[in-house]
Amino acid sequence: MKLNSSKFTIKKKGKFTLITTVYPKESSEYETITWSSSNKAIATVNSKGVINAKKVGECTITANIKWEKSNL
Repeated sequence: MKLNSSKFTIKKKGKFTLITTVYPKESSEYETITWSSSNKAIATVNSKGVINAKKVGECTITANIKWEKSNL
């Protein structure tokens, strides 16, 4: 999987959308991508990869893929 950005800055109360590209292109048979924030007091992320900055600080946003087929 590749993200449109790996490091970025968002102003307080700002938003940023992470866009995923799944590789190889034939491997588009995944069920879901789940997002999480290492510190929800700093920033949250919704199910579509939209990050909402809450306050000044740093955190890590993680995307995980749940695959339909394990033989990819």
